[in-house]
Amino acid sequence: MVSTVPLALLEDLFRIRTSVPTAASQCEAIQLLDEEKGKAFLEEVGATLKSPSPAVTASIFVKRYLALVMGAFYSMTMHSYGLNIALENVVLTSENKWSKPEFSLKDPEGLGPLTGDRGAWREKIVRHISNENLQPLISALSAHSKVSPNVLWSHAAYLIHHYYAEWQKEAQSEELKRQIEEDFLYVKQIDDAMLFGSCEKNPISTQFIEIAHPAKPGEIVRLRKHCCMAYRLPEGKCCYTCPKLDEEERIAQILERGK
Repeated sequence: MVSTVPLALLEDLFRIRTSVPTAASQCEAIQLLDEEKGKAFLEEVGATLKSPSPAVTASIFVKRYLALVMGAFYSMTMHSYGLNIALENVVLTSENKWSKPEFSLKDPEGLGPLTGDRGAWREKIVRHISNENLQPLISALSAHSKVSPNVLWSHAAYLIHHYYAEWQKEAQSEELKRQIEEDFLYVKQIDDAMLFGSCEKNPISTQFIEIAHPAKPGEIVRLRKHCCMAYRLPEGKCCYTCPKLDEEERIAQILERGK
């Protein structure tokens, strides 16, 4: 199943563009690895969010940044195409002081479509996503903000589990369903310390608690392993997937939001 990625989908679903627009705020993603520039960036984001600490800022920012990473997994699994999301190739942009970053790829051609054996190609793409983007970014932001890298990796794990489950439900063919299942299994089972920084094991391999949806029979609500600390923002509160909520609070929030 080889194709290019519909560019409109990347923009609509994951805020990924293949050109760099004029924007109020811009930042080369590679600059976030630099201690001075990375801390300055977190201060700017924190000012927008009215965040009480760099740790809260880093946690919220990474949750929103992960749209880029999931766009790369989407391209790999759903379209057998490799996006080049190396930090050197990514420009972050925002029209609203980083409340919701967008992502522009300098080199839009990426790593190209599937060629040869899918297993070997998939390994190359997954290593690219982690080694050239997610792992160094999480390590740097953790060091800049003093938030545990486990918290940031848990955000990635949650979204990977969430999206792969959704893609499985949406798949239109048995071939694609099988491909989604195999890719998800590979990402969960890969065992290479070089891919996950200071984590002792693959953080994607974790199991999440799932509860029955209180208003939608047959659907589940997946609970996060770590709180993202959104409740510490002004007028913020825990997400309905937050481990800090008790059952009564969770149900009330789900019903209130109509989720």
